[in-house]
Amino acid sequence: MKTNKTIKQITITQQDIVDVVIDELYNLGYLENINNEVNFYETVTFELIQSHCKKDIEEVLKDFKTGIDEMELEEFEFWFGFNTQGFLREINTSK
Repeated sequence: MKTNKTIKQITITQQDIVDVVIDELYNLGYLENINNEVNFYETVTFELIQSHCKKDIEEVLKDFKTGIDEMELEEFEFWFGFNTQGFLREINTSK
């Protein structure tokens, strides 16, 4: 009996999603006016990000053949229907 050996497996965690969004928002200058960074990092969760996406992140990722490490915000918006402006409004009002 032949066994099917895994050659490459991609693991994407909820924290990876949070990190991609935060990194991209920071790199694009959207987070320059955040006064309390500690509170910001505690506030941003996978669930909060998902609530600003038109598509289910986990469902979309099932079809991904690569990781998300190099994903840019524009791609995140495209793939998941992420509403960046709505997300930023909610973050700014929750300070």
